[in-house]
Amino acid sequence: MKKLFRLFAVLVTVFFWQSMANVAQAAPLSMLEIEGKFHTQEDLLTNPYGSGWSYDRDSNTVTLNNYNSSYVYGGSTGSNDLVIKLKGNNTITLNTTATNNESAIYSTGNTRITADDSNASLTVTATGPRGNTPLIGAGDTLIIDNGNIQISHTYGNTTPDDAMTSLLKANNVEIIGNAKITATGEANTSYSAGIGPSRSGGSLKIVTARDVSIKMTAVEPVNANNIYAIYNNNLSDKAQFGGSGTYTFEAPSRALNIRSSLIDGQIITMPMGAYFDGSSMYDANGNIVTPAKVVIGQGTSHRLTVYCGSGGICTPNTGDYLENNAMAYTFTANSGYVLDHFEITPHGVNSSYSGAPSVSGAFNFNQDTTIRVNFKAKNSNTDYAITAKSNAGGTISAPSKSKANQTVNVTAEPNAGYRLVSVQWYKTHEPATKHDITEAKSFTMPDAAVVVEAEFFPLPQYVINITCESNGICTKTPDLPLYYPGDTVTVKFVANPGYVIENILMNGSPVSDSINQTSRSVTLNNLNSGHTFKATFKPAPSFTVSINETENGSIAADKTTAKIGETVTLTVTPAEGFRLKADTLKVMKGSVRVPVVDNAFIMPDGNVTVSAIFEGIPLYDAMFMQCDPNKGDCSMDPSKPFYYEGETVNVQVVPKDGFEIDKITINTQGQTLNSRLRWTYTTTVTKNTYFGAHFRERVQYTVHSASSANGTITADKTTAVEGEKITINVRPNSGYALQPNTLKVIANGTTEVPLVGNQFTMPAGNVVIHGTFISVSAPIHRFYSEQFQSHFYTISEDEKNHIIATYPPHTWNYEGIAYNAFPAKIGETSPVYRFYSLTNQKHFYTISEEEKNRLIAGAYPEARFQYEGVAWYASRKPISGTRPLHRFYSENNAAHFYTASEEEKRHLIATYPPKVWSYEGVAWHALR
Repeated sequence: MKKLFRLFAVLVTVFFWQSMANVAQAAPLSMLEIEGKFHTQEDLLTNPYGSGWSYDRDSNTVTLNNYNSSYVYGGSTGSNDLVIKLKGNNTITLNTTATNNESAIYSTGNTRITADDSNASLTVTATGPRGNTPLIGAGDTLIIDNGNIQISHTYGNTTPDDAMTSLLKANNVEIIGNAKITATGEANTSYSAGIGPSRSGGSLKIVTARDVSIKMTAVEPVNANNIYAIYNNNLSDKAQFGGSGTYTFEAPSRALNIRSSLIDGQIITMPMGAYFDGSSMYDANGNIVTPAKVVIGQGTSHRLTVYCGSGGICTPNTGDYLENNAMAYTFTANSGYVLDHFEITPHGVNSSYSGAPSVSGAFNFNQDTTIRVNFKAKNSNTDYAITAKSNAGGTISAPSKSKANQTVNVTAEPNAGYRLVSVQWYKTHEPATKHDITEAKSFTMPDAAVVVEAEFFPLPQYVINITCESNGICTKTPDLPLYYPGDTVTVKFVANPGYVIENILMNGSPVSDSINQTSRSVTLNNLNSGHTFKATFKPAPSFTVSINETENGSIAADKTTAKIGETVTLTVTPAEGFRLKADTLKVMKGSVRVPVVDNAFIMPDGNVTVSAIFEGIPLYDAMFMQCDPNKGDCSMDPSKPFYYEGETVNVQVVPKDGFEIDKITINTQGQTLNSRLRWTYTTTVTKNTYFGAHFRERVQYTVHSASSANGTITADKTTAVEGEKITINVRPNSGYALQPNTLKVIANGTTEVPLVGNQFTMPAGNVVIHGTFISVSAPIHRFYSEQFQSHFYTISEDEKNHIIATYPPHTWNYEGIAYNAFPAKIGETSPVYRFYSLTNQKHFYTISEEEKNRLIAGAYPEARFQYEGVAWYASRKPISGTRPLHRFYSENNAAHFYTASEEEKRHLIATYPPKVWSYEGVAWHALR
């Protein structure tokens, strides 16, 4: 039977045709080489570059259009061999409108498609109406050695007695080596197949390490009968499958039709070695299977054991699975749980996760495998890491960690010249899922580590240009070379003295209310573009100042004419008993009122008229209605029968000898008295005001000083009236001082009178002055314990006597008086604090408030210091009568030592290494 040969473009490009009987010699066509013996029509010899085909060298694509009458004539079967060698990626496309024999690749001899590189590919496609010849047709054998072969066909066979093969047809079909076959077809026929050995006694053998997929579909559901993925009912032997690839056969009717056997049923996976006899399909163990879709896989299966801890779901489950170089897994925690750890043995996958909700991956499943997965409950006390990132246009800050469900606040600040575009956060293990918080700048922390990132973009920059002509000053605030969107800029134009603004142009347009003004400001808010200004100035014109006549006063101006912008000062003079009525001094330019400040105004651009109204000032009484001249003097300054509203009056009341002020009233209201010996008062008259002065005989109260040991306390008066100032004199004996906070003045036996320094104001009652004197120094007693290897110091005579009486010398040996100290706070002395270490059984002394507070707060927990209070008082700095007290520390004994002896200090420094006694400096200043 004559066959259509459709590899015209390839052959024309590759071969130089000599004659119909000559043998063509192979030549390279880009990455595709063809070898073979062919007979062709003469039109191919005379017009090898005809319009019906094309070849693109860049994509290695041959396209054939409607070549439907070219035949290959062969001798005996198998005499014309075709070899297609693949190099790189190659495409052959057949476009036809014919309904008869069509093939994109055909040889009456044996055909071999091979590739040096398994990644090389050949894609064959065809489109057109119904035909009955395959895309690839061969003689006795079609062998595909290597490469990726992709075949697609739009329509299949129409006549049931023809070859009935849409995609691959040969007497014997072999797919061997490392070839990958992907074939799809769309049939519109009663009978059609994807692969079909075409002769009785033919064979089908597929042994490859790559995948093979043959899938057939129907154009319309009604044409789905008898369409097979593989068809031949005259095989000489069983169909053979081998290698390690995955085989997929699909068709609307049956996956396979071998010797008219009907194979249907559920989808199953076949191991290697599946075969077919005259009626059934068998697996490798000889068991009959009847699938409608057959996937013949990699054969060897292994055991997968999955231990999935509580708190989550794991896939896959425990079971037997075929070998798979990408066995997928997913571990997902339930609500309230997170993934803790998983391992896949023996594949070396061993991972710890800090709170991830799920994880997915794959591994090479080529042996028995065990998966162990642990989940854990979410811990609200777990801190999850927060990483902050931004580009170069600004900074972003956030806490370095947070607990789940807590609010995390983020700060994002753009640099100068940049703006913030976005702020987002995402879980570290889910970078593709981002959450925008540009507005909120905060988010609720999930139970996983997160990243917060900010993006900044440069801001546009604007220029404000000002052209300022002579006789004026132009400024911009702030004065910058460039401005950014949103900035506020104020541009000000000020004419020189004697000049006014002639015109101001902004971007070529006049600025309103600027002509004839001495100054004008333009404020640009929320800047969004640049601007250009131009200002011109001119001599200021002069205008007149007119004064309207008025009654009860006069108005004068210092100028009768003035230029725009000049200051005109007004003098307003009311007549006696009159005043300027509020808000009646007016300067008018026509109907426009000119502002007047402190009787002066700025001359506007027009003549002005000045006017005012004066009104009478109200009169009021201000006098004493009661003041006995025999008991006291009452006066008013100035002394007048009446006073104008607003006039100031000074009032004074002074009692005569033997009397004192009892009460003062103003319009019958009693007043507070600071002294009963004089009362002064200043008032501004706004109404009738009447004063009353009441006197009483002066009462003398006694001032007594209580007796005090070790000093005397006296007052400068022994008697005084209420309100008199009393000064106290304090004289301690030698070696003593007044104890702080003991000087007190007690009135009437119970009430304490306030002291200001050494003075007080005499109350209405007898007073007694009290005070206590204390010794200014007391000895500090020193003990040494051979048992505890430390010294102890005390100012207390009772404590000293108790230790001597209680403990033997080995425990505490009295060494005498170390130095003197203040028993109480005197002047600027400070307390010396005493601590006891429960661990070391030693005392520690410090004048430092900071050191005291740190010890109380537990700075040295291993020492277990207990605060015992104030031991005595000392001076932080050298004062008269003091000497430095030196402090040492022994690391060996964990003890401090204090001495006021310079000789003892030098001896310790010179004799002992620092670990025995380390000098720490002056602790405080002690009394000699």
